[in-house]
Amino acid sequence: MTLEMSRALVAVQENQPLSQQQLADIVQNERSATKRMVDNLEERGYLTTSKSATNKKLKMLNLTKLGEDELKKVKSTITDIEKEVFECLSKEEYEEFLRLIRIIGAYNLG
Repeated sequence: MTLEMSRALVAVQENQPLSQQQLADIVQNERSATKRMVDNLEERGYLTTSKSATNKKLKMLNLTKLGEDELKKVKSTITDIEKEVFECLSKEEYEEFLRLIRIIGAYNLG
């Protein structure tokens, strides 16, 4: 499971049903790269795809139970890593760090 795949699963979880194009926009990826990733996630059993009821050209994405379970594992791993990396910071320092990261992210997404 790559970081990019994890981000895609989170995006689908938070927005499902989600079109493949919407996913590409959210993860800021080219359509062709997103298609390959979706195909890979579907082959692994993490996603299902279906045609949109309103636009047959759209491929709609939903998480499977296996995808939900994998995402729980990924989130747990991330939480463990964050605890280890940030244990040297106080709660206030950690919150300040997150605030600064949001500012940098907003600036770069401009």
